[in-house]
Amino acid sequence: MLICGFLGITEWFVQRKPDAQKLADALAPYQGWIGFVGAFWGFWWIIYSLLNLRMLGMGFKLLLWWITILGSGVCLFGLGVILGFNLLNQYVFSKNPKMEEKGAQLKEKLVTFQTPLSWGALGLGLWSIVYSFML
Repeated sequence: MLICGFLGITEWFVQRKPDAQKLADALAPYQGWIGFVGAFWGFWWIIYSLLNLRMLGMGFKLLLWWITILGSGVCLFGLGVILGFNLLNQYVFSKNPKMEEKGAQLKEKLVTFQTPLSWGALGLGLWSIVYSFML
């Protein structure tokens, strides 16, 4: 989750510090696959949290952990889809020009959520590490 958060925030760093472009270029080839794996992992966390709704009635600590898992899953799934979109575009949308155009429009809409999801993933990733020691 932290890796996806850092990958998603690279554009924000590049805007503030142009020297970071070299690092962003080095990570770009892996971004799609990491995002793809992150999307599946986030989807699993969402399913896991929905399957464990019984945690809601087991006390405050488990309620907070359930909220953390669900929020982490949503952030990771959304960020994974955005990061892995180029991979999706390359293998799925490139076969049909209309699909490629719709894919480009969809990516423009999704990119607006990249920075907030990245900060959310970083925050929830750090919180998950800290809170796992508190449980």
